[in-house]
Parts: sequence; C-alpha cells; structure tokens
Amino acid sequence: MLALTYQHIIGIVFTLFLITLVGAYSGRMVKNSSDFSVGGKKAGAGIIAGTIMGTLVGGASTIGTAQLAFLYGFSAWWFTLGAGIGCLILALFFSGPLYRSDKETVPQVLAEEFGGLTRPISSIFVSLGTFLNIIAQILSAVALLTSMFKISPIAASVISIMLMSAYVIFGGVWGTGLVGVAKLILLYISVIAGGIIAVTYVGGIGHFVNTFPSFPYFSLFGRGVWIDGAAGFSLVLGVLSTQTYIQAVLSGRTLRDARTGSLISAFLIPPIGIAGIFIGLFMKMNHPDMNAASAFPQFVLAYMSPWLGGIVLATLLVAVVGTGAGLA
Repeated sequence: MLALTYQHIIGIVFTLFLITLVGAYSGRMVKNSSDFSVGGKKAGAGIIAGTIMGTLVGGASTIGTAQLAFLYGFSAWWFTLGAGIGCLILALFFSGPLYRSDKETVPQVLAEEFGGLTRPISSIFVSLGTFLNIIAQILSAVALLTSMFKISPIAASVISIMLMSAYVIFGGVWGTGLVGVAKLILLYISVIAGGIIAVTYVGGIGHFVNTFPSFPYFSLFGRGVWIDGAAGFSLVLGVLSTQTYIQAVLSGRTLRDARTGSLISAFLIPPIGIAGIFIGLFMKMNHPDMNAASAFPQFVLAYMSPWLGGIVLATLLVAVVGTGAGLA
C-alpha cells in the first residue's frame, strides 16, 4: 500500500481547514429548529443544489463508482445517472406540489394526503432506507481511510461515524448546503482531473475500447438488464422519496429557487460518474489484482501529484462524510 507523503498531508490539512471554515460560518446561521431542518426557508438555488449534491454525490458516486467500474465498466454509471434523472423528475413534477404543501418531512406530506397510519409507517420506511444508505457511505469511508492510513476497518468505521456526527451537529440544512457547494467545487475539480489523467495516461479513450470487451465493460446493463435497470430505478425512486432531498426543496426561498436548485443537480451529477468510471477502468488495466474498493484512493496516491492528491483525498473524505451526515 502506498504511503502518504508530507505533501499529501499538507494538502489534506489545508482542504479540511477550508471546509471547516465554511461549516463554522454556516453554523452561525442556525438559530432555531426551522433553520436547522429547512434553512428557515431562506435558501437560494445554489444552497438547494449544494444540499442535494452534497448528499447525493458521496462515496457511492466516487469511490463506489470507480469500484464498480473496475469490476463491470459502464454499468457503474447508474448511480450518478439515476440520481440525475431523479433530480430532473423532482424539479419538473414534484417540486411544485412539495413546496406548496408547506411541510418539513415526507411523513407529514403523506399523512395529510392519506391519513393516520401513513405517518408512522412512512417514518419507519424512510428511516430504514436512510440508515441503509448511511451504511453504504461508511463502507466507502472505510475503503478510503484504510487506503490512506494503516488502520483496521473497525477503527475506520468508528472514525467515519464520529466525523458524520460532528458534521450533523454543526449546521443542519445550512451546513449541508454551504459545505455542499464548497465540496462540490472541490469534488468536480478532483474527480474530473482524475478522469482526465486516467484517459491521458493510456493514450485516449480508444485505448480503453481496444483493451476491454464491449460487453460488459461498455454496456449500461453489463450485470444484466434486471440488475442494472433496478439499480437505476432505485436511484430515481430514492431521490423522490428520501427526506434529505425533499427537505432541500422545502428549504427554498421561492418555488423557482427550489426548482432551479433541483435542475442544477440533475445536470451536474452524471458527469462525475463518467470520470469515476475511467479511473476504475484505468486501475483495472494497470492493477488487475488489486482490491476494487481501493481503486480510486490508490489511483490518487499513485498517479496524482502529492499536492493535488492531498486535496483530492480530503475532498473524497468530506464527500463521504457529508453524504452520510446529510442523510443523518
């Protein structure tokens, strides 16, 4: 396993310090429960997009996408592609009714429409779905932290849970939104730069095409129509039913802000998956026997400059923690 250099550590500390400043600033905006849960209904389109993408674009969109691409190729795109489609549907068809409902939670919306038992039943299922997604982020955090440091998976799990808890306490929707914007800028630079490096190192996309068979590596249904189709559908359904994304829409200053924030998310999320796919394929081509879960972190350590690599590793950590915390 490649070790961190002092340049990596400086890059990590600098990035985490920057994110901490944004988080501390956002925490000052939380003065009551409404500010925490729906931002006091003062969020603009940028904060809404930051909240949605700050939660949707996490470990599964980056580390998980590279891992799945390492194994199956382009079917790994379904996480970010499905998330983008879900945000588009949310913007076009659901943002208006949700915003006009003037509620704060999914169970409140359902209970008003369908009555009594809907509230506890929907609360249970929303919570279960959220907890399962948080577990997925913890697994991504374990892959990242064990690649960065010589620690056990259990220790990495405990550290990731503590970081997510701290993130939740300081800021609620304002924290998720403002930090989400900062995180998204860093993440876009990091992942897109990684994708460009991967494609450049092998001499262009054509080299991937010549190296890997078209099926399964260049099919969106490389694992089968039922498996990958279900993966995409579950992402769409998840966006439309998960409390976090509904909460982002409800925090909007106006309906137009809510809809615009969702549309921004719809168009910015899918490209991140493409870059992650090329990183996964690159590592499959050059390190076919490695642990697939470590493909992205090991790519950063081995093929990016240490200064940039430190920023990218910190950004990935913030992405994983931010997504888990946003769900929590």
